[in-house]
Amino acid sequence: MLYNPAGLAIAGMGFYLLLWVLAPVHLDAPLSFGGLAFIFACYVFFIAGCVLGNKKRTTLALYRQMPQLRGDMSSKVFWIICVIGLIGACLKVYDRYFIRGISLGAGLFDAREELNDAASGPFSVIAGLLYPFSLIPLIVDLSIYRVKRLRFRRVVAALLFIFPAVDALLLLSRSQMLVSGLLIYLLISHAVHGGRLIVRKMVLVAVGILAFLVTLSAVVFATRLEGMGHDLAYSILNSGYAFTVQPSANLLAYIEQSGSYFTGALLTVTNFSQYLLHGIPEFCLLWDRGDSQLFTWGSQFFFPYVKTLNILQLANIPIPEAEDVYVRAGIFTSFFGPLWADFGYFGLIFMLLFGFLAARASNAMINGNVYVTPLYLYMALIILMMPTVNLFIGAQGIYAINAFIVFILISKFPGTKMTPRLVAMATPSEQDLTVQDAPRAHP
Repeated sequence: MLYNPAGLAIAGMGFYLLLWVLAPVHLDAPLSFGGLAFIFACYVFFIAGCVLGNKKRTTLALYRQMPQLRGDMSSKVFWIICVIGLIGACLKVYDRYFIRGISLGAGLFDAREELNDAASGPFSVIAGLLYPFSLIPLIVDLSIYRVKRLRFRRVVAALLFIFPAVDALLLLSRSQMLVSGLLIYLLISHAVHGGRLIVRKMVLVAVGILAFLVTLSAVVFATRLEGMGHDLAYSILNSGYAFTVQPSANLLAYIEQSGSYFTGALLTVTNFSQYLLHGIPEFCLLWDRGDSQLFTWGSQFFFPYVKTLNILQLANIPIPEAEDVYVRAGIFTSFFGPLWADFGYFGLIFMLLFGFLAARASNAMINGNVYVTPLYLYMALIILMMPTVNLFIGAQGIYAINAFIVFILISKFPGTKMTPRLVAMATPSEQDLTVQDAPRAHP
């Protein structure tokens, strides 16, 4: 159930373990008992935070019976967010191609390399803070109570929503494309199916999105490999992910004997499986590193704020190089690698607070608070993907979270108050409930 953050955490880990069983790969690195124990403790603290944050003590059964409340929002607020998102998108394009000098005629791989080499400045920070607002309008338009949908408004919101996905394609960033695809799925679950993640009508959507993500991931990665003079067959044996997750012997034997087009599909699935599975084994390598761990004390999770303070010369906070923090820089270490490197054992307290805030945001969302919806959907995405990647610091996640928090703060201004309305019921026996009768969770 989408509105149950503890359940999402368990489901995300369950899918991760199931993928180990189904994928044509095997573990090629030792796991660390201490590292796995830390991960287990993180889940325990997260679930404890969810219990503390859920003041109604809502059980999984009650979540399934929860009526769906929708708030409304003034058109003025909606269009202000659209304008902010559009300004952020324009600034991002201007910063990339005119200030940082990325060639318009460069190939995708060359453009990515040029961008990595180009130094960012105040303009890029402003663009990074504003452009995630482009995700908000469509989420809001699908979430609010409205008898008649406005087609022009929906089109504008959809165009703004796909900008980060197109930007991810231009950057050859698989993590950002994964965020866009999964965010769409969670949004459909919330707006159409009352938060149910697995229903008959969603199976085709899920398969379609998964097939699209796997295919696009392969195309993107193949483009990056081509720029380095390699191919997918080389990658599944020698990439950064393959260091801990190797293709199975049966798969390699089949590839050697077969030259059919099915081989390409197998390579694609194997590569994507390695991408999804390598995070926890990499974290175990980090945990068992031979030298002492360099802790960064928040400079990863709160990097935009640290970077802004340094650029504006309001502070001089040291930001260690990734090579000094991680055993293998540039490789995902699941959610828990950056958590450990940033906070050490205090990361357990972070997980407790994260679970508490996720539960409170979920309660507010169930209660019809549209302003909380973008933040909670992104939190749900982070929770589901914890075994693979840390989406606080990956895919420019903290920039999106910052925009969603600002959006919540807007609700405190005069003229932005919502009136939640009951628009759907989970069971026929509850259809005679009014808004006042509906179970209300505290935001």
